[in-house]
Amino acid sequence: MRRTTAWLQFVRAPNLFTVPGDPLAGFFLAGGAIGAQARPLALACCVGLLLYAAGLVLNDLADEATDAEERPGRPLPSGRIRRTSAHGALFLFATAAGISSLFCGEHTPALATALAWAVVAYNLWTKRIPVLGELNMGACRALNVLIGASAADAAAPYVPFLALGATSVFLYIVAVTMVARFEANPARSGTGIWAPLLTTGFLCALIALPTFHSGHPNRVTGLAAAAAWILTVGIAYMKVKRTDQELRTSVVPSAIGVFVRGLIPLQACLVAMSGMPGSAVAAICLLALFIPATFVGRYIYGS
Repeated sequence: MRRTTAWLQFVRAPNLFTVPGDPLAGFFLAGGAIGAQARPLALACCVGLLLYAAGLVLNDLADEATDAEERPGRPLPSGRIRRTSAHGALFLFATAAGISSLFCGEHTPALATALAWAVVAYNLWTKRIPVLGELNMGACRALNVLIGASAADAAAPYVPFLALGATSVFLYIVAVTMVARFEANPARSGTGIWAPLLTTGFLCALIALPTFHSGHPNRVTGLAAAAAWILTVGIAYMKVKRTDQELRTSVVPSAIGVFVRGLIPLQACLVAMSGMPGSAVAAICLLALFIPATFVGRYIYGS
């Protein structure tokens, strides 16, 4: 049981629920039909999940020395997971992602390769560089959206919607990563602490409001997703504000985990905005993922 818990912490189990929504959003925004293209869509989601897990393993391997000083309870510095096991998991996840991408869409292998290199660049280089690290992390999530689009037969009319979806995910993750950079010292975050809130307000107006007109097939679903998104970010700010005032750094990883889970209603907004057949059901299923993500997040931090 202790070993299982260590691995769940290692791969940030609550955050895994936020990954499938990226390719799902990209798929619908690219005009995908879930009935005819269910298999490539499922494989695209697997590629995203596997590369995300690989990135988390690489992150802890690269940060083992730092974690030993700042977060000694992490699986690697605490000795609950050995480096040889971590290297094996990294190889397994990356190989499985590469193989899965070959049976997805025509452009999936190239996009998966680009995402893999972006993950390596972030963990080994850019995350230590302000601004560049945030942009790199946002690019990783945007590429995951495009991997989903590669599972659909994207047509030119859908390109603007796909660009909007990828850009929205990119901007939100950049904002959240700005906060995550100061998880060990929240007092240093300054005005950057408000980035996710401002980004959410802007993106809600850009994404959710167009679904509210009476002719849109997913009007109710879009409203529900937007409300859930705003509520999620609000809950995270309640945690962050308390942490910033009391300098209780032990609370910050939990708050960042809530910010990351804010991706789920954002993804649901994007799926609902597409208006494609089956998108309303897909958006509702995405919102349902928030329940297990929150439950697991009570016991395992997402940061």
